Amino acid sequence: MPRTTKTFDLKEEEQRIDREMNEAADEAAEAEDGSRTHEEAMARGKLLERELAGVQWALYPDEEEDRDPYEEVTLGALNAREYGEIGDRVKTAKEQSAGTASGLTSMEGVQQIFFVAGGLVDAPFIPENASFEEKSQAVGDLSPQFVTYLQQQVDDLSTPNVQGNGFAQRVAERQSAATSE
Repeated sequence: MPRTTKTFDLKEEEQRIDREMNEAADEAAEAEDGSRTHEEAMARGKLLERELAGVQWALYPDEEEDRDPYEEVTLGALNAREYGEIGDRVKTAKEQSAGTASGLTSMEGVQQIFFVAGGLVDAPFIPENASFEEKSQAVGDLSPQFVTYLQQQVDDLSTPNVQGNGFAQRVAERQSAATSE
């Protein structure tokens, strides 16, 4: 059972991501080309662009797609057991693949699918009380951009909010102290 859950209204998410893309674009435009600030803003903007494409895919299906718009999803934070089980499933999938013609050496895509499936609580594209396998199959059929969006949300829910003197803050303090000397 997930530690916490959150339901995401995808229309609200579309607006939030659009605002954050504008902020990232402003930061990138104001920063010096090649600076760390510029590079971080560009990377954040590209990730947001991918997430926005995914949310828009969910909300606005093509005429050829036989589905209703996906308007909300409920995701949960992974606990240590779930996280471990996902890692074990990825390892098993890689071992099984080693004996096949595909012989996959990287399992990033499978890991992303399993990670999202592990965090899915409720969504219009999964049956009620879906098994992990059913969730994995459903996630595998989604747009890659939407899976990226879902992965980011599950990761955010699963990652504790570090208050106070986190690592990034410590690095910034040391950089500031070094330049003031």
